[in-house]
Amino acid sequence: MKLPLVAVLCALAAAPAFGAERTIELVVDAPSVEIRNLVGNVRLVPGEGPMKVVARVTADDPDHAGAVRLATGESVRVATEGSGRTTRLAVEYPDDVKRFRVDLEEFRRLDAEVRYLDRKVRLDDRSGDRVRVDLEITVPEGTRLKVSQEAGSVFADQVVGALALRSRFGGVFVTDGQGSVIADTGSGTASVTGFRGDVRADAGSGSVIVENVLGDVRADTGSGQIRIRGIEGAVQADAGSGSVRIVDAAGPEIRIDTGSGSVRLEDVSGSIFVDTGSGGVRGEGIVAGPRVEVDTGSGGVELRGDLGAVEQVEIDTGSGSVELASTTPLSLRLDLEASSVVETARREPFGIL
Repeated sequence: MKLPLVAVLCALAAAPAFGAERTIELVVDAPSVEIRNLVGNVRLVPGEGPMKVVARVTADDPDHAGAVRLATGESVRVATEGSGRTTRLAVEYPDDVKRFRVDLEEFRRLDAEVRYLDRKVRLDDRSGDRVRVDLEITVPEGTRLKVSQEAGSVFADQVVGALALRSRFGGVFVTDGQGSVIADTGSGTASVTGFRGDVRADAGSGSVIVENVLGDVRADTGSGQIRIRGIEGAVQADAGSGSVRIVDAAGPEIRIDTGSGSVRLEDVSGSIFVDTGSGGVRGEGIVAGPRVEVDTGSGGVELRGDLGAVEQVEIDTGSGSVELASTTPLSLRLDLEASSVVETARREPFGIL
């Protein structure tokens, strides 16, 4: 078996105008890689040959002696270990450094304690060592890569492989890739645009955006909006508190669940399953079938489009009206339960229920 190879190419010290900086470069020859970083941004780009990792250790405040010491000395390092076909890299700090000042535009008031590499550290936007490690990773095609980041964003552009990208405080942004991807953020935006393969995008608190995907999509946010567009595959969306909008999606089914939030569907096809605790459901230009099931605790239901292939409809609203309009003749079993079922005047070519 070919063992994973890690080579440290160089470590350079410098003192640019904006602060102190040191660069560490590594080469990783392994099919599966896991990387952990505490504070900084991570960027993934495509490349050939072994994976290359460039770590830039920077003290953003040149007047802070502790931060400069960390940036220019050897105490901050990228540790590596191999196990079978997997190599693990982690940015390590001295044990006596327990508070880091984090400057992120999306987090104006950050004060959190996190567990990183089996010890507790505090991330603060007002005090602590103002040092960060930005990673640029050149990813060969077909690599299985897992990135875990505590504070800062993760970016991947045109990468082909199996990606699992996570940031606790910061966004995850994937563009023009192929393979499979998990984009997971505790607080921030999870965005995947232009991807060939299955996508999972998850935000604990923040928006989820998925666009132009050839593959199945699963989107989840605890609190925030979900926006999905241009999908060829099955779609599943779950919002604890927030609205869901899906445009131009063609697949076997669309499943949506919101605790509190409205649902908007435009130019979608396939079976439709929607459950909202509180929020209306509206569909325009849909090509539905063979099943449509909608349940709203509070909110109306309005679906318009081609319902000719629908074999079964079940709609239940605790409070709200129901209106269905089809451009083609209907042949289905209908089960409606609502506070009021609206029957409007028949106007061709629509068949109004």
